Order: sequence, then structure tokens, then C-alpha cells
Amino acid sequence: MTGVHADPERHAAWAAAWILRQLRRPVVREDWLHGEGAVASTWRLIYTGRVLGRTGRSGRRLVRRTPDKVTPVR
Repeated sequence: MTGVHADPERHAAWAAAWILRQLRRPVVREDWLHGEGAVASTWRLIYTGRVLGRTGRSGRRLVRRTPDKVTPVR
């Protein structure tokens, strides 16, 4: 934090609180299916829509369509 004068323990407490807030943000897993399995998966923050990670075939045409399955992760 720029311009805030505090001891190292206070800065550590602020950092830990920020990390805990980030870990509590709701995440969903979106799966695009083919047959019995997923061909691509995306983990996304619910409120912002920001993608945290992807696996599988994540071609633009595939992930532009609505996912076949959406599962809350946390």
C-alpha cells in the first residue's frame, strides 16, 4: 500500500485478509461436452467473468457457444 505507514505485522495482516477475500470469490467450472466427456473446461469468476484457467480444446468457436454444463466450484 503506497503512502501507508504501518509496521510489517500490520502490512502482513492486510495482505492475508486480501488473499482470503480472493479465495472466497465464487468460481464456476464450465464444460463443453462431446459424447461422455468434456473436450474443454474453463474456470471463471462469477461476478467479473474473468477466466482463471482453461484445459482441453479451447478453440474460439467452441468456447463462444454456451457451455453444456456449469458447476459451482466455490
